[in-house]
This record gives sequence, structure tokens and C-alpha cells, in this order.
Amino acid sequence: MNIILEIDNITIEYDKKCVLRNFSMSIERGTSVAVIGASGCGKSSLLKAIIGIVPMSSGSIKLDGVVLSPQSVNEYRHRIAYLPQELTFPCEWIREIVELTLNLRANRGCENREVLLDYFGMLGLEKEILEKRLSEISGGQRQRVMIAIAALLRKDIILLDEPTSALDSESTHKVFDFLTNLKHRPTIIAVTHDKIFAQMCNKNINICDYANN
Repeated sequence: MNIILEIDNITIEYDKKCVLRNFSMSIERGTSVAVIGASGCGKSSLLKAIIGIVPMSSGSIKLDGVVLSPQSVNEYRHRIAYLPQELTFPCEWIREIVELTLNLRANRGCENREVLLDYFGMLGLEKEILEKRLSEISGGQRQRVMIAIAALLRKDIILLDEPTSALDSESTHKVFDFLTNLKHRPTIIAVTHDKIFAQMCNKNINICDYANN
């Protein structure tokens, strides 16, 4: 097996309340994994722990054998794209969001804007959407725009929190096919309540088995 990510016996707590206890999993490079379970089980907290936003009270995470730590967290962020469920932006135009994302230090040197426009087409978006305001597009369009931007970064792992919550079945299939057919073959880890998306993934993990135990 070619393991890219190893999560070993991690526990996450907020204000002394345990949201995830003794959770472990290994993920193979280039696979797709759906993290499923009822709300409040710690699914989003798991993604935040992987990217180093939420600290763990015990356990460890390894990316290609490198343990997540204050010293290695920047390396993790160079190799992982994270798309949270709730997105807030300091700008109102789609083009500005693209520029802002690509100019982050961890993202410099990524693919050009023409590739992004090709990605828009693959996801069923018109190229003209690049010149629109966020307020002018739907929730589903917004999700697909951000998925396209995440793909443009060419990271080894893409973390997605409810990436298809505003999409119909046809668009969900387009998103999954798009992500799993990217040339650089990223590993996909998605928190989802979408049964269609989960069924298409290589592996499902029910995280509620590890919550509040």
C-alpha cells in the first residue's frame, strides 16, 4: 500500500469537551474518502486537525511520514488544499478571490488562469462567471468555483467540507468525476452528508463511532 496520510489515535477537545476520541485511519495516495456520520461527530474538526488549524490533545498525524507539528505545519499547507463549508471573503468579485488565493505564499507557482477557465467548463460553469460578483451567483455555483480554484493549486491532498450540499445529482457526479480525473491525481478527503457522493468514493469512514466515547 502507498499510504500518504496516517492518523494515529487522535483525540480532539474543545473547552474540555471531547468531540473525537482515539480516531485512527490510513489513506492511500490518489484515493477518495468520504467521512460520514451525523452532525456533531467531529467530521469538520478532523479536517481542521489535518491542516493544523485545530490542535489535538493526543495522537499524531503523518503526511508521507512527516509528523504534523508547529515546525512542519507550513509544509502540510504547501501540500494540502482545504475548502471549508462556510466561506467568507474580504472581496466581492470572483476574479479577486482567484487572485487572492493564488497569491498566498503556499500557493505561488500554481497553474494559470486559462486552466481555471477550462476547469469551470468541466464543472458546468460559464467562463464569464470569473467576472461576476459572489452575490450574483448561486450557492451551487459558488461551491464549484471554489472546487475549481482548489484543483488549480495542484496539492497532493484536497480536503472538502460538504462540497456538494447545494448541488443536484447531475452536478454532484460532475464534481466527483472532475476531482478524480485531475491529471495530478490528488487524494480526496470529503466530509459529506451526500449519499450519492459518498457512494462514489473508494472508502467511507463513519466518524461517529469515535465521537464522545
